[in-house]
Amino acid sequence: MSFGGSTIIERSLLERLAEERLGDFETLMAAGRYAAAIYLGVYAVECLLKAHICKSLDLDALPETYEKHHLLVLLLHSGLNRRIQGMAVYDNLRKLDGMWNPADRARNIRYIDPSRYVREIAEMVRGWLVDPQNGVVTWLRSQL
Repeated sequence: MSFGGSTIIERSLLERLAEERLGDFETLMAAGRYAAAIYLGVYAVECLLKAHICKSLDLDALPETYEKHHLLVLLLHSGLNRRIQGMAVYDNLRKLDGMWNPADRARNIRYIDPSRYVREIAEMVRGWLVDPQNGVVTWLRSQL
């Protein structure tokens, strides 16, 4: 079933991509490639949010209308917005969105010199992603 145009990617693939990108995150962290690690870690969050949109809409694949990259917009469409409000995990998602939001070129990781991303920043991002209590990925996984 298609909704809002053709579909671009299956939900199951979005979930697998998220796990693959998290593995890439750890590999790149170990190699000292912090900017690339962060980029793929946040991309994993985007994939999980898109998987949640599929779940919320009861679709097997993501409609192309959701081919967006703004994490907070994806959160709104995921059906999880009310559940996450007021939680520390929401604060972490907002921090990740600040690094990822395509409208904010001044802070978007795609357009910043990679040498600015040192180990300390990457470790902080790791916490935002996979902290057992407040990690965005940890929480999103628990909601699937």
